[in-house]
Order: sequence, then C-alpha cells, then structure tokens
Amino acid sequence: MYDYLFDLLEGMESPDDDLILKAMKNRCKNLQSTRAYLYQQLLKSLRNYNSKKNMHFNFREQLDTIEILQSKGLHKEAWLLIEKGLLLCKETFTPTYELIFLHYQKNAIQYLEENKKPIVRKQNNTQIIAAANFITGRQHIIEGYALSIQWLNNHFPLYDEQVKITSLELLSQLQEIAAQHEFDFGEKNLLYAGMANICRLHGRLDEAVQYQLVTIGLMEQIDLVQLNRESSYVGALLNLGSMYFENKQYDALENLIGKMTALKFQSASANMINTAVTYVLKIHLHSDTEQFETIRQYASEGETFFNENNSIPNITFDFHIRLLAFYIHTKQFDKALSKANFMLNSSYTHSQPSFHIHVRLMNLIIHYKMQHHKLLPLLFRNTYRFMSTYRHTYKT
Repeated sequence: MYDYLFDLLEGMESPDDDLILKAMKNRCKNLQSTRAYLYQQLLKSLRNYNSKKNMHFNFREQLDTIEILQSKGLHKEAWLLIEKGLLLCKETFTPTYELIFLHYQKNAIQYLEENKKPIVRKQNNTQIIAAANFITGRQHIIEGYALSIQWLNNHFPLYDEQVKITSLELLSQLQEIAAQHEFDFGEKNLLYAGMANICRLHGRLDEAVQYQLVTIGLMEQIDLVQLNRESSYVGALLNLGSMYFENKQYDALENLIGKMTALKFQSASANMINTAVTYVLKIHLHSDTEQFETIRQYASEGETFFNENNSIPNITFDFHIRLLAFYIHTKQFDKALSKANFMLNSSYTHSQPSFHIHVRLMNLIIHYKMQHHKLLPLLFRNTYRFMSTYRHTYKT
C-alpha cells in the first residue's frame, strides 16, 4: 500500500486527495494518517542512509543511543559510548560535539566507583574549559576575518581613528589565539588571512606578507581538488600579490606571476579566475614600474578575455581601472574616455568605495587633458559630492 501511495504521489505535480482516494479504492481508510506514516518512514530511511555518510548524523545517533542506555540504567555501556564519542571528536576537530559528550560524561560520573570520581571530574572540567575556549577562539577567528575584510573594503586607506584602535585590538587578540590554540586547516587559514588583512590595513606590509605566506603554505599542504579550494587558493595568491605590489616588492611579485602563469587546475572556473588574476597582477606591476610597452602587448588580449569570460566583477574592474590609467599615461585619451564612461555607466558597485572615487578623479583628468573646459565645473562638483558621501578625507 505504501509503495503504491508513493508511486501515486511521485507521478503528481501537486497532491490531489480525491484522485489518490479514487486510485487506491479500498486500500486506504484514512489517507491523512497513511500519508503521514509514509512521510515518517521516508525521513527515517533518509536518516539511516545519511548516518553512514555524514559525521554529524553519526554523532547525533551516538548521543541518542547514550540517552537510551542511561534511561535503562545501562551506565557502563553508556560510558563506553561517551568515551568513543569524545575520541572521535578529538580526531575530527569537532569541539561543539565534544562539549555535548563532556556534558553527558559529567552527568554520568556519579555512577563511577568512588575512588575514580575525583580524578575523572577534574579531567572532565579541564576538557570542558578547553573545548569552550576552542569554540570561543574559533568564533573570534571567524568574526575577526569578516571584520578584516569589511575594514579593507570600507576603510582603506585608513583614516578612521576608531577603526585604527579596534583593528589593532583585534590583531592582538588573534595573535594571542594563534599562540594558545591548535586549529585545523579551516580556522588556521582564516586566522592568518585575518591577521594579514589587518596588517595590510595599517600599512605593516612586511608582517602582512609573512602572515599571507603562512595562509598559502597551509593551502598548499591540502588536497585543493578534494576540498574544493582551488579558487580560494587563487584568491590567496591574489592577496599576496597585492601585498607585494603595495610593499613595492616587484621581484617577488614577478616571481609570483610566473608561478601563477604555470598553474593548471582541474576546475575550469579556477583556471579562468587564475588567468584573470594574473592579468590584474601583471598590469599592476607593469603600470607601477612604467613598462608601458609591455602593457601594450597584452592590453587588447586582456580586454578580449574579460569581455568573453564571466570573471569575478571586482577582478574584472581592477583590470579595467589599470587599463584606464595606462591609456591616460600613454595619452590615448579617446580610449581612456571610452573606458571611463564604461565604468561610470556600469551598475556594478565595487567592494571598495575608493575604486569609484579613483574612476571619477581620472575622468576629471581626461576631460581636463581633452580641454573640455565647460564640463569641468560640473564634474568637479559631482566628484566632490561623491567623495563627501563616502567621508574620504582626500584633499580636493
């Protein structure tokens, strides 16, 4: 009956009780309860299937079994399961579940032999504090990384005094966490990336580079394909390249570009992002070192690539703004004006407000160089108002 009901439901776009009752005839007396029972059985089957594949299902199943055993007075069997669960938590870096197992252990201590209770109780308390500190540290890392990205996007260059104070306090806190706790790849990666971002925000670029190199070293130790981290790895290399550029470590940046040019990923998306990032880092390097003839060799090719590929918008527009600066430097003002208009008319909002300010400032330069004198007063006012909106304290 349940198989037949399942087949009926599967064949319908939306459930129709009248059609189901008509099809089932005398097989079902109460359709509502029959359907509810089928639903519960399906959920039970899915739970059983996933418990063999998913670590979290396995933990919850163990905890349910511990509760059943304790309720039946089988405390020795429950204790063995608790110890097994705690061991698995340590092996899999899952302190949240470790804390739950420790709670069950704490309640089960009363059923141990009297001479064992003090030692086990002390161990249990120590482990609870360690697991709680680990969870707290991990949360600080996650929030700290998110804040570091937010500050880089909205407060770089850094003028806000409150952000200066708060970010340095956070950096000190993250450094303390790094010294006190051992984390798995995910937390370590965010921890060192967050510290690198804050150092970069404060212009402490030597430190930023060192922290970012640790992040990249961590990523190079894992299976990027299996953990779906190929694109993240490219992003980490972009951050390192940006730090090299800001710190004027041009030789290191050139070596990094060579390394990235040789990289081949399994993911087509990662390969495309890597090519896009390589273009951006190249045009950064060659612009700052005034290698304009070198840029001329790949400018058209780069534009075609970004027009034909749906890259990350921030990366795409980073290339366009550098190309805009190249056109201004080489006095190709018609191309520069076309590029500036393209960016000004785009609906895309860059994560860094300063990007849009720089486009407007370059637009002013272009019109000045092209002697569009009647337009300049209006452009000055509009640019000033735009900058004031973002509270950037540039001299104007």
